[in-house]
Amino acid sequence: MKQLQGYILTDEVLREWRERLVPSYDLLFFRNQLDFLTCKEFRSETSQTFSLDDKTAFATWAVSKEAKYYTTIDNEEFLKLTKDQKKQIIKEQWELRRGMILSEEEMISLLAIRDDKTFQTLEQSSFKNHDKKIYMIQRFLLELLPLESQTNFLLNYAAMWTNDKAVYADLDEVIRNAFKKEYGTLAPFFDHFSSKNGPNCFAAAAAGFTGEMNIIEEWMNPDRFFELLKRHQYFQHDPGHLKERDVLVWKNEQGQAVHAAFLLNSRYCFNKHGQTMFNPWQVLPVEQVMDSWSQDGYQMDLYRRL
Repeated sequence: MKQLQGYILTDEVLREWRERLVPSYDLLFFRNQLDFLTCKEFRSETSQTFSLDDKTAFATWAVSKEAKYYTTIDNEEFLKLTKDQKKQIIKEQWELRRGMILSEEEMISLLAIRDDKTFQTLEQSSFKNHDKKIYMIQRFLLELLPLESQTNFLLNYAAMWTNDKAVYADLDEVIRNAFKKEYGTLAPFFDHFSSKNGPNCFAAAAAGFTGEMNIIEEWMNPDRFFELLKRHQYFQHDPGHLKERDVLVWKNEQGQAVHAAFLLNSRYCFNKHGQTMFNPWQVLPVEQVMDSWSQDGYQMDLYRRL
């Protein structure tokens, strides 16, 4: 078992992360069609067809608008390409800002080592950009590294996504015991990471007010979330006073729900800030979550069981 910012990461979750973060294939982007790879046209709506695993692994939201084509290639097929073809691919991924293309400085930081043998291993998926060495992280390369280096990479990469520090373990024992007694089915998820991408804030909050743990690992859309609120007799209420089992919902200027949290008591809530495996289920002070979401024109509504 590992910890990251105080959040618990079990060995099973770590194994799943290793599979999902660096899959055995690459999603590649290009400005122009290539004569040695079959590509598809990359349009503005194409990203919607990518799985959440692909979006997380390759940071597809950051890809430059210059990208006009894309393709998927297995590691085995990539290895069959010529040295020049590989370098051409890696260079363009760097230029188009696709994820998992990292500078040597970033790799040193993520691996927590500066070992010549390690970088010799990574050399086959690299190119030199002026005076900077650039590496494309691929499964077959990662598996050649010592397990300690692989684990360092995963933990340090995840740390870039995990901002809030865990607080549950530092709460007064009386409060922790009260939460465990009151929320026995929810408590095992307190300050833990998920093994997969997908579980989001709406599923986390809904698991809290329904007590149904089978939904906590769903990707839940707002419509289903509000249906569950209504089914469990939750209705909008004056937000002046907070109490246990209330649900807070933030909406944008168009009235669309963008975040939700479930109150364990008037001071602490059960929260999940995003839908990736790097966003843990958290016990956080309500004010801290409010500070994170009560901005950019968002409006907070309170829902309470009648």
